[in-house]
Amino acid sequence: MLKCWFNVKRVKTGSLNSRIASNRKHSFAGRLALAVAASALVCVSAKAAPMPSRWMSADGSPRGAHAVPSCLEPFAIEALRAAPAGQGRAAADKGRIAIVVARDIYDGISARLARHVSNLEAAGYSAIVYTVAGGTPEQLRSWLAARYGEKESLVGATLIGDIPHIVFEMMQDFDDGQGEHYEDFPCDIFFMDMDGAWSDVLEYDGVHAGNGKYDTWTGNRDIEIWVSRMKADNLPMLGGQADLLNTYLDKNDNFRNGRLIRTRSALVYDDDDWSSEGAPDATHLGLVFTGGVTRIDQPEDTTAADFKANRMPAQFDILFTRSHGTPASHGYYQDDRTVFNFVLQSDYAIIKPPAFFYSLFVCSGSDFTVSNNLAALAAFNPASGLLAWGSTKTGGMYYEGQFYASLAAGKSFGRAFIKWFNGLSHNPWAPKWFYGMALIGDASLDLGRTAPPLVNDYDGDDCSDPAVFFGGSGEWYAYSLSSSQAVVSGRAWGWSSAVPAPGDYDGDNYADLAVFDQGAGNWYAWSEKKQQAILWAQPWGWPGAEIVSGDYDGDRTSDLALYDRLAGCWFVWSPAGQDEGRQSASGNPQSGFRGGTPGRVIAWAVPWGWNGAVTVPGDYDGDGKADLAVYDGGNGNWYAWSLHRGLIAWAVPWGWNGATTVPGDYDADRASDLAVFDSNMKSWFIWSLRNSAII
Repeated sequence: MLKCWFNVKRVKTGSLNSRIASNRKHSFAGRLALAVAASALVCVSAKAAPMPSRWMSADGSPRGAHAVPSCLEPFAIEALRAAPAGQGRAAADKGRIAIVVARDIYDGISARLARHVSNLEAAGYSAIVYTVAGGTPEQLRSWLAARYGEKESLVGATLIGDIPHIVFEMMQDFDDGQGEHYEDFPCDIFFMDMDGAWSDVLEYDGVHAGNGKYDTWTGNRDIEIWVSRMKADNLPMLGGQADLLNTYLDKNDNFRNGRLIRTRSALVYDDDDWSSEGAPDATHLGLVFTGGVTRIDQPEDTTAADFKANRMPAQFDILFTRSHGTPASHGYYQDDRTVFNFVLQSDYAIIKPPAFFYSLFVCSGSDFTVSNNLAALAAFNPASGLLAWGSTKTGGMYYEGQFYASLAAGKSFGRAFIKWFNGLSHNPWAPKWFYGMALIGDASLDLGRTAPPLVNDYDGDDCSDPAVFFGGSGEWYAYSLSSSQAVVSGRAWGWSSAVPAPGDYDGDNYADLAVFDQGAGNWYAWSEKKQQAILWAQPWGWPGAEIVSGDYDGDRTSDLALYDRLAGCWFVWSPAGQDEGRQSASGNPQSGFRGGTPGRVIAWAVPWGWNGAVTVPGDYDGDGKADLAVYDGGNGNWYAWSLHRGLIAWAVPWGWNGATTVPGDYDADRASDLAVFDSNMKSWFIWSLRNSAII
């Protein structure tokens, strides 16, 4: 049976162009938004899912069964902060959140929890706070459902401390040759469903009726609220529960108030069994971090040693990995799959990776009932973690394009989770894949709307105009500060996974609306002045390439320029003129690259950078041509190379770890300056490379 999912995969250029051609009867801008966006919808069969993450333990221990939690005390829940009744959903822009805290931990975190509530209100939520002791998961779910049914309703709930959970059991077959087998697991989806029926009635093979483990979910199988856990009582590798929760709430406060440095980048690290998923995974993350996704998916590149030495210590906003493992470890194949080495609990505790958010496609890696489980070690490490998501069983998050599209639109992680889950929950294979999904940390967090500010001159008045591109709708908006009016308003030129790259591509002194198709490697540009396309499916690129557009040959038109983050190489093509030659990695000119296609190759695989370098292109020598430039975020050094004159700057110190680069011409000498911004001090630091002076 075939089913269409929002699962962005690479689409052949020919296929994409044929779709576009078939839509020429529609308006041009509408045709692009509709036909090209269709590349994000790919039909896959129900059996087209990847291999699930399997149980592979470092010590060889088998998977154990989960005991049904016992209830020793009556259910007692007490309101510490209840919102005034009758305000309705409109009382808070983003809705109401229930914070349920284990009574034994509340006193130790009350001060920081009060600040957390204030932060939620500042973000547009209302919050109610209750303590709970004893009782059953069913009683807690009924209480949540009652709050959901009130006029104020609920959008989500955060469970803090050791809060009850249920165990679900099933027989499952992933069609991977291992046959049908039994598995039980903690299931927090139970608390997210406000109106379905859950029961323990099946008698089939290893599944038994009346044993206290749920085996059936019927009725409406959508989830209505998100539920995330902040459980830190079983993390002795990190410290005591109260200290960890207080530290976590401090980190949460710092993140919400802009005191933590964000790189707006992500790592995709897919082991051998998912190497074919690297491209679509990078495309999904690219919806959130335009041009900021590092993708590592080749079999001999993904190793435990590399992950520990080079990836875990690196600073990404999101760390995304697919690997086999357990709650205590996960690993990676190497040496043609003859060796499988592990990343252990202790590695997470010692390294304390600085990423904020973690997608762990790891078998049972998010089983919060296990001491020192991977998801909690990532989310509650004192350095930076904020949220981890993954499964408490075999399987994990897949078909997650909708999840990342929602994040890019500014939705919270919890809202994005609901949108993703409900798009898939009614499929017959959903239970084995998704019923174990859990959110560890605070799911009310969001990344903000990631449509980037795109300053350029859109009306030809020699003044920069602020503009934004909204990936969800593919629309552009630009406002002229000189004329105080919109110069672009709602122009549809793009789609959800398109990367915006505005510039003057036809030399008329007006910035054009341009997007890059990461899947097919094609460029599309629209002249708002001429009301016509000036680039259409122009091939120049590959999935995951970083855009570094600029005028690299001084002809006053923007060039198609890309940077290979892994190799540290630059590729630049000018759409103006003929192919007169190119600079290669050796620096020698070469010609004949495009076989007569109009345009000119300016740079081909020119090495200037390294994996992890921050690209900062600009005209640093004032010759009217953009230069290749990178910044080392570790030591604050700048490196610049002119394709025409050679070395401009080598290891020029201007910055520090955590500084944000903001190069530009700040002294009007027609040369880019070295500039960084310190978000903690709210201060700018600018150095004129051309004049060797502080600005």
